[in-house]
Amino acid sequence: MAKILSWVWRLLRSSGLALAIVAALATYVAAFAWLPSTEAGVATTGLGMALGIDQPFVAPPFLVLVALTFASTLACTLDRTRRTLALWRGLPAGGALELPERPDADPRVFLAGHGFRGAGAVLFRNRLALWGGWAFHAGLLLLIAGVAVQRAYHDGGAFELTVDETARLDAPRVVFGRAPGPLADVDPPALAVTLLDFDPYLHERGFDRDRRSLLRVAAGDRVLVEGTVDRVHGLDAGAVTLFQALPHGLALEIELADTGRRGFRLHHDDDTHASGAFHAPDGTPARLSLASTRSLSDPLGSGGLRVFLEQRGAKIELQPGGAFAFGATSATLVSVRRWSGFTYGRSPAMPAVFFGFLFVLGGAALLACPAGVAQLAAPGHGIAARVYVSRGRDLMIAEWTDLPSGLRSEIRGRRPES
Repeated sequence: MAKILSWVWRLLRSSGLALAIVAALATYVAAFAWLPSTEAGVATTGLGMALGIDQPFVAPPFLVLVALTFASTLACTLDRTRRTLALWRGLPAGGALELPERPDADPRVFLAGHGFRGAGAVLFRNRLALWGGWAFHAGLLLLIAGVAVQRAYHDGGAFELTVDETARLDAPRVVFGRAPGPLADVDPPALAVTLLDFDPYLHERGFDRDRRSLLRVAAGDRVLVEGTVDRVHGLDAGAVTLFQALPHGLALEIELADTGRRGFRLHHDDDTHASGAFHAPDGTPARLSLASTRSLSDPLGSGGLRVFLEQRGAKIELQPGGAFAFGATSATLVSVRRWSGFTYGRSPAMPAVFFGFLFVLGGAALLACPAGVAQLAAPGHGIAARVYVSRGRDLMIAEWTDLPSGLRSEIRGRRPES
């Protein structure tokens, strides 16, 4: 058993396996990234159908490759931790080169010319940069783990509100297009969202004519937050963030004799017409529509509006404040209001993802700095110094020995491990 574990450990640490995993993952992503797909992100043709993979980036082959990437990176990170701690303490062990003694050269002066500093027998070059490789690998681990948790617990969906309307997100048929992760809550968040105001003609720097909404978010009887959302900024309500969506339009506010006021959201048919199919309280199919004298998207106003109801093969025009039969229910047209679409998102692991990116970038920045450790040897042992350098090993050997390239193999030492 111990031999098997040792073999697995060596395999996970090997650069060959790491390169093979990266190549396989890159090939998989490249193969599926450009496949035609539906709005839900489901592959519909080509390789996806041939392999029976409808959602390639949550399919078992992809998850296995990601798990192997994590395992290989973890093994390398643990090994790098041990080696980096040794280097930090001034022990240039694995990968150190040995500079032979030369009576005509002072190793301290030579190493100082290569950026090594220190007063004792141990010299460092950019000591903090010794952690570059470790930070890069640790960032990859944090990034992979954060994305995995994010995918597992993420929740999001869309909903629509008319001005002055309040809706509970966990109520039936309020949220649509929901895409929860496998470990997310069964229901959408138990939040009541009210649209207090909506401006469809906001102009923001860097955006075309845009939209902005004033929302109030409550949990039970307690108001959590009240603020604006637009295309740039969301609104945080605890662990949930609300965002402004693109769809918007006009809604008819109708007073129903049995259930009170209700908003009926219409969608644009063309520049001057909007309509929607609904059911009266008794189930009678009906179609509500309106027509404007100017464009419904005109910032100066849509002009005069005419509202119509079609049901049971008849079409009538509705007048504000006038009563009419909506199925078997008496109803009154109260007003025409605006409505807007929104989305919500719960992303519990986004801080880990951001920190992972920061670690990766920090590690990459440190890797750009040449780092090293040198340990000066006592005279008379044939070795002037033992040196570990992250870059420039061959140049250092050539400069110290001043030998032709064919004789450089006489310098004792091993190349740094991968």
